[in-house]
Amino acid sequence: MKLDTSAKTAAKMRNAPWNKMVVLFLASAASDRASSDPEYFGIDKRDLDWSSLFDERLNYIFLQIVKSKGGIYDFAYQRKKHESQKRRLREYKLERRIQIASAMVQIAQALDNEQQYNCWSDILNALSRLGIAGMSDDDEVLDTQGKQGIIVYSPAFRHSQFDELFDKVDMTRALEKHFFTGVGRKRLPRIRGEEQVKRSPPANLPQSYYRPDYLEAMRKGLMIQVEITAGDESAIPSLPTLMGNEVID
Repeated sequence: MKLDTSAKTAAKMRNAPWNKMVVLFLASAASDRASSDPEYFGIDKRDLDWSSLFDERLNYIFLQIVKSKGGIYDFAYQRKKHESQKRRLREYKLERRIQIASAMVQIAQALDNEQQYNCWSDILNALSRLGIAGMSDDDEVLDTQGKQGIIVYSPAFRHSQFDELFDKVDMTRALEKHFFTGVGRKRLPRIRGEEQVKRSPPANLPQSYYRPDYLEAMRKGLMIQVEITAGDESAIPSLPTLMGNEVID
């Protein structure tokens, strides 16, 4: 016989009509069995309040259920909060990289540096296509000496060449101090984590943006099918070179 545990509090569960009926049913059954052989069940001639006994016992069970539900809800809330924080970090990463790439496109144009203009334009386009889903996740950790560091986890679908490319983009403000001011706080040491973030890629990416093994798994139906732009032979952007020795007129 199942109990009605849909209420949010133990008191409401206790007072639920179905649960009250369960108490009466159990009390009646226990009374009948005990009265059939009082000596065997260790019951004296006094009548026991079976309803109160079962009511108290079920109330204890209801309290444990509410406590358990609270833990589940708290875990779900904390997980949702953690995922929201990670998403905001990916949004920040994408926005910062787009700002850097846009600035470098303008600088290359002002310097009439066609090679760098094309390079940073390709990077800007790749960022736009990858979007938030194409950004890595970070976890701040402490080393054995108590110093902060960051472990970077790349998306499982994204080609590994993007790791080095985006590392270079992130270092641009510090390397191109000739063009940027207010570099900000010192970057924490970063290491690449072995695990990868399992996340669906955005639609209409070129094949070159995918890890070969992920692309093969998707073709075999082992991963969620995502539309790939047919005939798009866009290559992963090349690494930018320094322009710090050039001067804008």
